[in-house]
Amino acid sequence: MFGMSFMYMMVASLVVMLGWLYVYGKTTRLMWSLRDVLPPGPLPLPFLGNLLELAIHPNEFFHHTLTRLSSKYGPILYLRLGTVHSIVISSPQLAIECLRVHDETFASRPSLEIARHLFYGQEFSVGFNQYGHKWRELRKVSIFHALRPQKV
Repeated sequence: MFGMSFMYMMVASLVVMLGWLYVYGKTTRLMWSLRDVLPPGPLPLPFLGNLLELAIHPNEFFHHTLTRLSSKYGPILYLRLGTVHSIVISSPQLAIECLRVHDETFASRPSLEIARHLFYGQEFSVGFNQYGHKWRELRKVSIFHALRPQKV
């Protein structure tokens, strides 16, 4: 009654669906285990994160979407945008505390694989190096030698 191509297509779609359910189950289990460590937020989908949560209302501005989510989950919100983990702070008092009191904790940059290859392990890059003693020394050297008024 049905051809072999139809059977192959059914088996392939079943394998894809089971694979998706397996990945979704693993991601969901991992997210529930991290719930004690991370701030509250919507449960992300595998690979996409919360990108669909932000795109549900197409006529709504991005900051209005974040305001709606923060009214539901609180002033500190965890979102996963694709593969990037993000913490959204919507309270001015908490933002001041994060940016003034704990500024060294949040001043570091993410470690990028392409920057490691282009800049010899990020040793000589001011723009991609992690915040710390080495970054401050590189900044002093670059300002003193490269960005002084005689050179510019």
